[in-house]
Amino acid sequence: ERPGSEVIYDGLRKDVGGAVDQLKKFNNKTILFAGSLKSYKGIYELIKISRKLETFNFTAAVNCTESELADFLRLTNVPSNLKFYARPESLDELFSESFAVLNLSIPGEWEETFGLSIIEGMSYSTPVVVPPVGGPAEIVNSTFGALIDSRCTMEVVDFINYLNSDYEVWLSYSNCAFQHSKKFTSENFRKNFSDYYNNNLGLEK
Repeated sequence: ERPGSEVIYDGLRKDVGGAVDQLKKFNNKTILFAGSLKSYKGIYELIKISRKLETFNFTAAVNCTESELADFLRLTNVPSNLKFYARPESLDELFSESFAVLNLSIPGEWEETFGLSIIEGMSYSTPVVVPPVGGPAEIVNSTFGALIDSRCTMEVVDFINYLNSDYEVWLSYSNCAFQHSKKFTSENFRKNFSDYYNNNLGLEK
């Protein structure tokens, strides 16, 4: 970010987020990864993490073709608790059922500029794990998530186990995630853009 610059974050679609069954989310123990099969997006870190959390179910929604996914699965030893979906039509149902959402992009290899999928997850009351650099690091704080270099896989595992240690712990993170997501509504985006224009670009009277 340049000195004196101001960031106006994108707004969520109006149909994203809302009421969820939080106890069901907690009990589902399903962790969502939204990314790609590229190594710099942390796909191999996801595999390591899923191996260490055998009592959880992992879902990977990846931006690739069915044939690319088939090639990857043929060449990769994937644990049975990790399921892949190539370009699912909608992530909304996956977000609404998830215990946590992971962004495992590797610092120094790939830097996320924003992380829309993280905010979408938060809008469904989902705690998040994000890299400690880039756009997600500007959005996430310790009341509803963790900033962890995905190469430190045991730190991710420990955080998820901490969330799982007590429903009230997870619920606090879940509630804070939903409340924070409200800062990124389409209405707020329009208001922030309008305020910025009026304060900085509007014609002086």
